[in-house]
Amino acid sequence: MISHRWNTLARALCLAALGLCGVACTSAPIASIPAPHPTAGEWTLDSEGGAFLGLAVEANEAGTLEALEAEPGVRVLRVVQNSPAAHQGLRVGDVLLSFAGVKLADPVVLDVLLAKAESGASVPLQVRRGDSVFALDVTLAGGQGGPVAAPELLYVADPTRTLAGWRSTPNGVLLVALAESSPLLAAGFELGSSVTALDSDAVHSAGELVRRVNALPAGARVSFELRDPRGQARTLDARLFEVPTRVTRSRVPVLWDYDAKIDGSATDLHLLDFWFLELFQFRRRGGEREWVLLELFGYELFAWGQGTGELSE
Repeated sequence: MISHRWNTLARALCLAALGLCGVACTSAPIASIPAPHPTAGEWTLDSEGGAFLGLAVEANEAGTLEALEAEPGVRVLRVVQNSPAAHQGLRVGDVLLSFAGVKLADPVVLDVLLAKAESGASVPLQVRRGDSVFALDVTLAGGQGGPVAAPELLYVADPTRTLAGWRSTPNGVLLVALAESSPLLAAGFELGSSVTALDSDAVHSAGELVRRVNALPAGARVSFELRDPRGQARTLDARLFEVPTRVTRSRVPVLWDYDAKIDGSATDLHLLDFWFLELFQFRRRGGEREWVLLELFGYELFAWGQGTGELSE
């Protein structure tokens, strides 16, 4: 919250600088918007079986310098030939979201779960391929016998504009998943709502809805015609997700000097700095904060801090 306040203040100083002095400011995105995922192809099944899961996975990182957090799930690096994973059609590039109901974000978690699982157990998986999330069961050992059931398509994911999961139904595109940061939450959307039109144009499938919203710029306002879970027709306006930015540098000589790290771990603010006399300064390093009121020839007249440890340059 405090970091947000300082960032807001920095934005205000930037605007003042542009208006008064024409001094430019520097800002950077807190996280990057990934490119829209292509529509998933048909899921195919291998007829050969195996005796273990047979996957090599890694953390599902976005792969950009601006992204601060790994995305959910673990990404498949390799599928062992004739393994249960290959038998069920898993491919390199798929993202394993959950194993036996446990959400995955660390490859080590999958190793631990496999070590605890019993040989021959049938385990439910959730797997994302492109923009589609599937549910399927895999037998960890002895899975050669009998026909293999095709995976069930759970929803089509939109990780860039609505941050939601959508499923095609005869009565509209059903909203089945919402991220905590989804802009649809603020717009009043409820899980179980069925969207029938975007900006008065009918929409017939989850894939169509995702492609259309991803064709719009970030932050665009879209009108959704839908039926809520109680069957009532509604029209809701939502602004598509836009990556927040953080001011990292703002300076007007003498008046102020603001500098911050992109990850929000450090902030420095100096006001009315005349070299020999400075009216105010604020320094933050992680959870440690220090305020200084009046500094004369490098001597701090009034200073106080909050947090543990000592601040260091």
